[in-house]
Amino acid sequence: MQTFGNMLRSACRQTEAGQEYMGTLSTTVSGKTCQAWSSNTPHVPGSTASNDANYPDGSRAAAQNYCRNPINDPAGLWCYTTDPNTRWEYCDVPLCCKSAAKFVLKVMRVIHTGFRKFDRYEHVLREMCYFCA
Repeated sequence: MQTFGNMLRSACRQTEAGQEYMGTLSTTVSGKTCQAWSSNTPHVPGSTASNDANYPDGSRAAAQNYCRNPINDPAGLWCYTTDPNTRWEYCDVPLCCKSAAKFVLKVMRVIHTGFRKFDRYEHVLREMCYFCA
């Protein structure tokens, strides 16, 4: 069963660097498409980015062309691009706490507009505490 926590983990990063991120975002901050990590075209990955052990998915092939941080760049997630003139760019993946905060606001709006069944959302709100502690 897909829980809110699992959905949130795939839609956001838990740390600044985002090395644990296993979501499916595959475009950069400027909208460029990410190159597959296992590809050498148009850009040949560096040695650290070529090491399967540096991917939370278990391998470059499993990481497909999703934004990742195999070099532990403190600035966050990035990818090589399919644009021959742009080797790499950062990706805009939000921190989980910010995503959780937006969700709480949506839940509170629902509750405020007449749906007083808080028990439906209590387990979801409890799961979110894990991300923001």
